[in-house]
Amino acid sequence: MRWLSRMIFVAALSTPAIAADNQVSLTVNDIVGLGNALAVLDGYDHAVKDGTQDRVIKEPYKFGPGVRLSIAHDLTTVKAALADVQAAARGFNGDKAAVDRLGFEKQTLTLAPISAKDLSLDQNPIPPSVLSAMSPILVD
Repeated sequence: MRWLSRMIFVAALSTPAIAADNQVSLTVNDIVGLGNALAVLDGYDHAVKDGTQDRVIKEPYKFGPGVRLSIAHDLTTVKAALADVQAAARGFNGDKAAVDRLGFEKQTLTLAPISAKDLSLDQNPIPPSVLSAMSPILVD
């Protein structure tokens, strides 16, 4: 589990503004889901009329700068954790069962909590599936 120690150390160095008590224990599979959810928070597709044609533009979510920084921090932490998992998986030399078991291992990450209020759900059409995947970091 050397990769886990390294991941926690890197996360601790890169998060001076995140309190140490914001530790979240997740399985690798849950970390993948959280990473996917955070990655789609750049914006949503929105159809607009351009003369006689409709076109789709990416509409950014309306978050304050603090929320964007929390999302960026958490996404960086998740990506680092998954990079370490991928490195560990390469060491299994094609043992699919061992790689599958890796998905159920728990890791502890230092993540910034995000409140439902900060997400401005009345202004931002964030899908329930994304909110569900974010549940480990959502606070009231």
